[in-house]
Amino acid sequence: MKKALLFSASCAVLGLASASAPAQTLDYATFQDMFGEPVTTSANGSPQRLSEVPLNMEILTAEEIARTGARTVPEALRFLPGLTVRQSSFGQTEVSIRGYNQPSAERLLVLVNGRQVYTDFFGMVVWDNIPVEMAEIKQIEVIKGPNTALFGFNATSGVVNIITYNPLYDDVREVTARIGGFEEGPFYEGSGVATAKLGDAWAAKVALGGYEADEEFANTFPAFLDATPKRASGSVDIWGQVTDTIQVNFEMTSNQNDRLEGIALRIPSRTEFDASSLRGRIIADTDWGLIEGDVYHNRSVAGYFLYAQSPVAIPNELENSITVAKLTNTFEVGNNHIFRIGGEYRSADNIMKALDTDELTYTIGSVMGLWDWRATDKLRTSVALRYDHFELEPDPNFGSPFGINSQFVLEDYHQTLDEYSYNIGAVYQLTDRDTLRASTARGVDLPSFTEFGFQAINTFVGPPPVILLGNPGTQSAIVTNYEIGWDRRVDAIDGFLRTALFYQYNDEMQNMGSAFTTSFAFMPTALYGNLGDSEIYGVELGLDGTFRDKWAWGLNYAFSRVEDDLQKRDASGFLTPVTYEDSHSEHTVNAHLGYTADRWRADGFLQYTSGFDDFGVPGWHQLGPPGRNQLVSVDDAFVLNANVAFDITDDITWSVAGTSLLGNTEQTAYGEAQTMVWTSLTWRF
Repeated sequence: MKKALLFSASCAVLGLASASAPAQTLDYATFQDMFGEPVTTSANGSPQRLSEVPLNMEILTAEEIARTGARTVPEALRFLPGLTVRQSSFGQTEVSIRGYNQPSAERLLVLVNGRQVYTDFFGMVVWDNIPVEMAEIKQIEVIKGPNTALFGFNATSGVVNIITYNPLYDDVREVTARIGGFEEGPFYEGSGVATAKLGDAWAAKVALGGYEADEEFANTFPAFLDATPKRASGSVDIWGQVTDTIQVNFEMTSNQNDRLEGIALRIPSRTEFDASSLRGRIIADTDWGLIEGDVYHNRSVAGYFLYAQSPVAIPNELENSITVAKLTNTFEVGNNHIFRIGGEYRSADNIMKALDTDELTYTIGSVMGLWDWRATDKLRTSVALRYDHFELEPDPNFGSPFGINSQFVLEDYHQTLDEYSYNIGAVYQLTDRDTLRASTARGVDLPSFTEFGFQAINTFVGPPPVILLGNPGTQSAIVTNYEIGWDRRVDAIDGFLRTALFYQYNDEMQNMGSAFTTSFAFMPTALYGNLGDSEIYGVELGLDGTFRDKWAWGLNYAFSRVEDDLQKRDASGFLTPVTYEDSHSEHTVNAHLGYTADRWRADGFLQYTSGFDDFGVPGWHQLGPPGRNQLVSVDDAFVLNANVAFDITDDITWSVAGTSLLGNTEQTAYGEAQTMVWTSLTWRF
């Protein structure tokens, strides 16, 4: 796609946000070297320099990721302002943007090169189930605030788009072996990434990786769950330049991941995930614009072995698949106007095998449009609109056995929702050092399969047992966001000051236990559904700089406060495990100091988070009847991560890294992040 790339480069030189090349066709390294800053398409679907983006965005480059020493994406994201990262076991980490960090949270949209990788039945992100190795990541783009007009539902608190190397442009061949542990036992990890040219027009990338950890790493969970955290992942990515103006892409991925976790109900579980995907794309630079067709299919199976009231793991299985087809056209009108129009079709089905094997399906038809306008040399605006038509359909035999959901009949599961969303932003170049931003957005969080049609009997909080049911009448949650920001280049420190002030209102939040009734055999029944409203407001401040070429440093602070207006959640002694206000950490401070000398690199990252109250279940660490959900105090915490790397040769690097080096940290009420240290050897060939 030489024509598209040349056109994009010309527009970028002029400072325009050319829409003639989507993210997957950009040669990121060339553009970053050209402008001295990262280039992205995640803000509005068209190429932009980071300094021109009208939204609040952070970009972690491959070099910055490597300096963290992180072996997972959440640990690489931990020290960004406005993000909350909470680890509860070796394999479970929850990430949120601007509050509302909950187990199995569904407000964050995570993409790999534009393909969704969150799990559709909960709408949650299983980070270790993402088929990406750290060595194949080109950059990670984080967009804060609702962005459903640009990316679709689930993008209500923000978007994380993981961009991997494109074999057409990048030559990457790297193998890493790692061994680590601390007190509790060892873990072993390996990964490999290789790109190759297949003639003049084709190229491929293959990535493999996995780990296995000693089961003692899960010592904060009931011992009888007896899990060995492990992961095995692989992907093949093939690109073809079939003509000067047409590219095609084929991708296959597979991932298996076993872990101990606290699920949304605060029940400990040994969970086995199995996920795979197929994808095909075509991008054509035509006289009518840049046209992209994208079709992919995701499939995931999750086997939950839940802790009941005795040393027995109760099996539950969820099977989910989704097919997405998208078509977009991006074109320019005159020199200052970029338009992007498109349509999307999604079809998903879900089977909950705990009590029922009949399918619940949904389809979504969407249309969207984007207008990017350079009003003056200093002012640029962006407007995006999206409309979604949603239909929920049950299998003719759908329904719970034993009549436990007698308050719902089959017809109740026939639901239709129509929603609209928007993103409006402006960026103004006040001086050659100062940039102002302002934005507003309306995001839509469509209910997940769990909230619509979950069916299970929970013996964890009994006796008596509790019926857990989705509510087919659950409505979409609407998120309205307002934000202003100021960035300044500070020559005295060879760095930047970044600030943001935001307010967000969440209407009709969704979660478990929105209401309590009695059902089969007069057992208490907790319904998923709409809980009520919640708002959050806050400020983010960040300062980064360098000193004498060899030193790099950073300091950022985030304050935010959540205020809930939720309906009554205490009935018959059963307390819904949701209170966004109490479970929010209001203050976070991050600091970074790095040093480079010849072949040595050393970096330290320190984080402080203020305490909060989280829902936990007393007694789940031992055998015997546990207690019911109650708020548990989680104290202020300091997390220290560090990484030291030495280039033995130009092709071989040895490193030592660690997380939670100040000691085990309680980041949630249902698990502990243990101190871990590991050593790695990387060979580039």
